[in-house]
Amino acid sequence: MKKKQKIDVAQLITDKMIEIIQKTKRLIWHKEWSCGFGLAGPNAPRNFVTKKAYRGCNTLMLSAQGYESPWWMTFKQAKAKGGSIIKGSKGTMVVWFDMLLLDKNGVRVTDPQLAEKKIPLLKYSTVFNAEQISGIDFPAPAKIKEQPTAKRIEAAEAVLDGYKTAPPTKFGGNRACYSPALDRISMPAIEQFNTEESFYKTYFHEAIHSTGHKDRLSRKGITEFDKFGSEQYSKEE
Repeated sequence: MKKKQKIDVAQLITDKMIEIIQKTKRLIWHKEWSCGFGLAGPNAPRNFVTKKAYRGCNTLMLSAQGYESPWWMTFKQAKAKGGSIIKGSKGTMVVWFDMLLLDKNGVRVTDPQLAEKKIPLLKYSTVFNAEQISGIDFPAPAKIKEQPTAKRIEAAEAVLDGYKTAPPTKFGGNRACYSPALDRISMPAIEQFNTEESFYKTYFHEAIHSTGHKDRLSRKGITEFDKFGSEQYSKEE
């Protein structure tokens, strides 16, 4: 029987972090809005079952996914709560340390009092964001103070009004994206942006993506999405 190849968890997490860094570098992009989401605060990534915030590289990995909700769960946790993972959702890896307990003869034990030796083991699991889970009512993200000075730009609004077959737009949260599956644009509120111009620049970007929907221009970068960073994805961007 062929031996199962041992997984190097440290290398896995390193590769994932490098992938995120390279992706950000390649897109030459920086977020132009704020929402109280990120590495700290009430909207930092945390487990829905334990209510504990993730720490270390897990915080970076989960925050980089850009979801509005701070809540995450494993497949088993979601199932136990009566939820299910939405079809096509891709999980995110988190890591933690477990202790291997050995007695004086080198035999594995579960009782820490019988352990003569404790060896830390790096392990990993896959978690899904609340936005990837159906059947569970998650608390809404904590509200934050918004900038009260934002004003609509008439000329930019006229451009948006001229897009007669535009999909609906969901405002609020921490994500600016277009979902071909839902045919919906998601945008942070204009008050969350550093400038009004930044709001419209981002909104136009996502609106242009939506023109590629199968019922509009049927562009391959939208209708036949393969993977982030591919030639087809880069062309669409």
